[in-house]
Amino acid sequence: MSDLSEGAKKILRHFRDNKIPQLAYEFPDTLAALFDDPEECEQAQKELQGRGFIELGPELPKHIPVSSRVRHAAITLEGERHTKKNDI
Repeated sequence: MSDLSEGAKKILRHFRDNKIPQLAYEFPDTLAALFDDPEECEQAQKELQGRGFIELGPELPKHIPVSSRVRHAAITLEGERHTKKNDI
């Protein structure tokens, strides 16, 4: 059983369902659109990155105005294995 948050599972399912290969980066806007609140997406990205399940693209400098801090993300081999093993 997976102990990931629902937000983290949502991102992993997105990569699986869209057959996005390892280390192919998904756009921030696409990932943010999976959530009602961009902060939930940001938290899910941090959770997955901390577990080694995704790699995140570079963060924009703090002085650049943006609507959210959601970043480009790519699934890793560990993320794919976890998704398959835990039937996410």
